[in-house]
Amino acid sequence: MTPTVRVVEVNGQPGIVVMADGCTQSVMTFEIVDGLIQSIYTMRNPDKLKQFASWSNNRDL
Repeated sequence: MTPTVRVVEVNGQPGIVVMADGCTQSVMTFEIVDGLIQSIYTMRNPDKLKQFASWSNNRDL
């Protein structure tokens, strides 16, 4: 299992999607204020990650 990390836009914020074996493992978003990271949000709940199952390399979330 080699994870793949993609930089994407999630709900208008910069984010990272981590995938392994074709499944989304986690999604991280970064809240940027005045050019600095204010907050980092990580989603790992499998039920919530289902919405990212159709994610592709060419699409923002």
